[in-house]
Amino acid sequence: MAVRVLMIIAAVIGFLIAAFCVFLISVPEAVEGMKASARGQGYAVSEGAITGIVGAVIGVVAGYSLISLVLALLLGRRSLGVYWTVMAFQILIALFGLLLVVGGGYGSIVFVLFAALLIGLLSPRSVRDYYRG
Repeated sequence: MAVRVLMIIAAVIGFLIAAFCVFLISVPEAVEGMKASARGQGYAVSEGAITGIVGAVIGVVAGYSLISLVLALLLGRRSLGVYWTVMAFQILIALFGLLLVVGGGYGSIVFVLFAALLIGLLSPRSVRDYYRG
């Protein structure tokens, strides 16, 4: 039950972040600010590049949120298939987060720790036995 609740909360937060990013790219001043910031760091970017980067972030965050929400809702079924799908999803999220941390995205450690928490909650034999039915 705790894993389901945490995954739903993560999905809602993800959808809110994606909505905020959509709002950001719809505000010309925000896009100009992002371009100026990129130029200040030595990158020559266009408005289309900024929109593309933010669009990719929206896609990744919204995709994670949608998958997390669907899996959380499916966890209500006592099925080993759903259990292992959720476990595999969390392991992939942890590995992706670690890849981002190694690449210099130190804020991604939050994803790694959250996925590790969920993996830890799903790991006990009693939880597997519950889903085995």
